[in-house]
Amino acid sequence: MTLKSFTGVAANFDVALDNTSSNGINSRTSGLGFNVYSDLLSTNKLDLASGKTSSSGLFSNAVLNGNFPNQFGDIDVCFTDGNTCQGGQNGGVRTEDGLQKFSFSLAFNKPVDSFALGNFGVRYQSIEGTNLGTSGTGQGKYYKSKEPSPRRVPEPGTSGALGLFAVGALRLLKKKPLV
Repeated sequence: MTLKSFTGVAANFDVALDNTSSNGINSRTSGLGFNVYSDLLSTNKLDLASGKTSSSGLFSNAVLNGNFPNQFGDIDVCFTDGNTCQGGQNGGVRTEDGLQKFSFSLAFNKPVDSFALGNFGVRYQSIEGTNLGTSGTGQGKYYKSKEPSPRRVPEPGTSGALGLFAVGALRLLKKKPLV
């Protein structure tokens, strides 16, 4: 996913989507969706403008305030060929298709300075090669970096000892007569 432009009221993206089902399992990726937040660590969702948020290419529909099935739950926006995030159409990326592309625009109801995308989900349908079902939903996880380790500072006793050593060394140098 590549951010192509951002104006404060709209963000335009290009997406290259691949279906990497493997080990004898074939499927069709029939939707991609996520939530839109004010920043990465926030749960404050931003309002998207209905009728202005759009998609073209592989997925022709942008569905706002839908949900993915299989206990995934609500999603701010999904891109699909169907009228809902549930799927049901024949579009998408089949295992053998390789990379497929689409573009989308997120239009905001109010101007924003920044935004973050999270809670990514992918809808799979037409699953073959397993007895676990013919459809499913995958959920992406995000990486949260660890807090940096605190800097090591010498203990006060160590600093004091070094200071006394320096004072003592200076006094010795001062007492030596020059030859």
